[in-house]
Amino acid sequence: MSSPLRTKQIRRAILETLQMAGGYALESEVLQRHVDDLLRPPLQPNEWNTQINWLGQNEHVRRVTEDMDPTLIQWTITTRGKTLLQATQV
Repeated sequence: MSSPLRTKQIRRAILETLQMAGGYALESEVLQRHVDDLLRPPLQPNEWNTQINWLGQNEHVRRVTEDMDPTLIQWTITTRGKTLLQATQV
């Protein structure tokens, strides 16, 4: 289980990375690698799953489907996620 500070750092890193994508969806593994570059120590798989699911369930990020490859997992930031990031309450 992550500390509250670590949880906040992970959520902020995910939202900042998606915001820097300029509205484009990022493939899940690409997003995770960018987030790993921002954090020390790098993410553990359970940390990633817990935080991306929390952000998705709370509508801060949205999974983007791809008709040509339904197995591809991509994420984009939502308006709600941008608001949370600006409010620095992550």
